[in-house]
Amino acid sequence: MNSPAITVLMTVYNGGEYLRPAIESVLRQSFKDFELLVIDDCSSDGSAAIVQSFSDKRIVLHRNSANKGQTKSLNAGLRMARGEFIARMDADDFAYEGWLQEQLASLRSRGKECAACSCRAVVVDAAGKAHKILNTPRNFEEIAVTSLWASPLNHVGVLMRRQAVLDQGGYDESFRIAADYDLWSKLLRNGFALAVTPKALIAIRSHARSVTAQALGKDDIAEVSRIMAENIGHWTGMQLAEGARQSLWRLIYDVESMDAGQMASAYDVFCQVRSAFLDRNHFPRAHKIFAKRARTIFMKKIFDCIDRRDIPELREAARLYTDRHGCANVFFLIRVFSHVPYVLLCLPAVYLKYRKWATCRRAG
Repeated sequence: MNSPAITVLMTVYNGGEYLRPAIESVLRQSFKDFELLVIDDCSSDGSAAIVQSFSDKRIVLHRNSANKGQTKSLNAGLRMARGEFIARMDADDFAYEGWLQEQLASLRSRGKECAACSCRAVVVDAAGKAHKILNTPRNFEEIAVTSLWASPLNHVGVLMRRQAVLDQGGYDESFRIAADYDLWSKLLRNGFALAVTPKALIAIRSHARSVTAQALGKDDIAEVSRIMAENIGHWTGMQLAEGARQSLWRLIYDVESMDAGQMASAYDVFCQVRSAFLDRNHFPRAHKIFAKRARTIFMKKIFDCIDRRDIPELREAARLYTDRHGCANVFFLIRVFSHVPYVLLCLPAVYLKYRKWATCRRAG
């Protein structure tokens, strides 16, 4: 039997509620030369029976003898896969028809130095209604900078060169949540390129029972901050102490919980990382990418303060930004309008309406 070009690798654990439409979306692909390898991690909800209800010979079901977790299941799938390329799909998400065809063309066009190509993704609710487009890096510079604090690729929807991933040891099984972030980081640190197809080719379903939602706040801090520190060391030469590592994680992911002093200290770390990165890496647009992230961090804090009606803390956050970056920005206007709070209260609503309009426009 000839090996397929692509193995679509899907893991499932009690994911029966959304599994059928996920499988159907793979079978509808315009590109046909693939196998769909489903690793059932000892589901008890009939997920395996759903997979077996399909008669398509391209579907391969493997049932783990014991519950191993997603990371070990993915590694098992990598070893069993017959395709030269691995495409990732989760059991509660779905793909648009051109996903495999466009991803394969994009990855092949970039040569073997590119180990993985992801795509943009639409976030949908349990009913499949689109809410936003994930803000995915658009080029290698953005991927490299983003890797300092977050996974630069969407795991769902990615197409990988199987051998390149195996040469890195596959997924690190010490990670439960951030194994994909660790994999992209290892590839980057070992000289591979990563890429992103600009089209939204995957829909990621947001619901309370997803793996990420269930684990958020438990292992996330330790896993992500560890990878952040390794990437910062690689790209900047800085070795972050544990306190600085945790502080930077909070700034990026939980700035709402920080008081003014904590935020100022964490932002000092962010600025040190930025300066060291710019000194060592000659990426023309890197300073703009750091600036965009900084604005995102401060705007999250501002919106949280507005939501809590905490105008003094809002002023402190806006002051911190303008003290570092001058007054030619929106945060100076926020400081001014903080004296007429009813104007500020409109800001989140205006922003959310803009985001909804932009999502509908980009999702078509």
